[in-house]
Amino acid sequence: MDAKSLDMKNTSNQENELPPAYSDVIATITVPDKVKDHSEHRGQWGRSLEFLMSCISMSVGLGNVWRFPNIAYNNGGGAFLIPYLLLLFVIGRPLYYMELVLGQFSGKGPIKAWKCVPALKGLGYAQVISTSYLTIFYNYLMAVSVFYLIASMSSQLPWTTCDSSWAGDVCNETELMNRSNSCDSNNTEKRISLTELYFKNYVLHLSSGLQEVTMLNWKMCLCLIGAWTMVYFCVIKGVQSLGKVTYFTAIFPYTVLISLMVVALTFDGASDGIKYFFTPHWKKLLKIEVWYRACEQSFFSLAVGYGTLVMYSSYNEFRNNVNRDAIIISVLDTFTSILAGSVVFAVLGTLAHELCIPIEEAVDKEGMGLAFVAYPEALGKIKVVPQLWSVLFFVMLLTLGLGSSVGWLIVLYLLYCNLCLYQN
Repeated sequence: MDAKSLDMKNTSNQENELPPAYSDVIATITVPDKVKDHSEHRGQWGRSLEFLMSCISMSVGLGNVWRFPNIAYNNGGGAFLIPYLLLLFVIGRPLYYMELVLGQFSGKGPIKAWKCVPALKGLGYAQVISTSYLTIFYNYLMAVSVFYLIASMSSQLPWTTCDSSWAGDVCNETELMNRSNSCDSNNTEKRISLTELYFKNYVLHLSSGLQEVTMLNWKMCLCLIGAWTMVYFCVIKGVQSLGKVTYFTAIFPYTVLISLMVVALTFDGASDGIKYFFTPHWKKLLKIEVWYRACEQSFFSLAVGYGTLVMYSSYNEFRNNVNRDAIIISVLDTFTSILAGSVVFAVLGTLAHELCIPIEEAVDKEGMGLAFVAYPEALGKIKVVPQLWSVLFFVMLLTLGLGSSVGWLIVLYLLYCNLCLYQN
């Protein structure tokens, strides 16, 4: 056998030994025709704009619209903004940029990307474990959004009228308050809004604790199945179909939030809520818990540390300008948090004005249901077709949840591919 034939045989054997699709590719992603090298047998975003929209949909999501107002409300309003913005700039944004660079440079998912530092390769698995918890939780929040979405299609928004089946004796107190229309009536200590009663007693069927077992909430179970089904259809064709979905999930929420902000500012007491949101209580800054919550929210809001950013950027072209994308996304993330917080606190100011109580006591601070109390309260006060506005809002919450849940689910699928499909 001559040297030329031997060289061709060795080359052929080396090509056959290449791992299929480099083991971390999603099986459902089609390989572009222009890719000819074995090392690039991974799907890519159709356009760089799809990557940007997907990151916006991931980072600008329920963490801004649902969680941020709740954390700010529980930690002093304006006092929370100072450490949040500071830590977001000092810690959150640099780490966001680092994850984008790591994924784009390595071209691998979160499990294999961290192998560049052997001592830290366990971070990928830790990120996936955190992602699995969040995926389950976000789909539950999406199920609650589906519940409200269906309820909004009735002839009258159900949380705007008092029903003794879920409000109990509060209905009589509500009628008394409507008649007096003042803060001079007695029994103002335990006033509670109808939207909060509807959320706790009808939507969630909350019990007094683990010692009290209630019936299975079959309506919520159906909504949860529907939420998981929507996530499945969003990821069925992998990253290329995901890029198309995010054009809607990234842009639509801003239209609804800005509209709600305009409506909320027309309510009595809204200015007091906005003032409370932007006025810092300096004593709160001395509490370490406020700083801890601010750091926690900066990570949660930007979706740093969950592996999705590494996974998304791994489908970029090698020379994509991620520095520009990181700046755009972080600025939009901050803007969305401030906008959502302004809407919620404007409604809280209105609730406090109507219930004749301080803003700190307008809503129960326990749990994470503030968004499902303040936003429906604002929607119920819209005079022109409130059902339409309510449907649009909860479709927005649903799309925000989809934008995050879909990305996390693909990260989990990558782990499945790495551990099961491509080990044989």
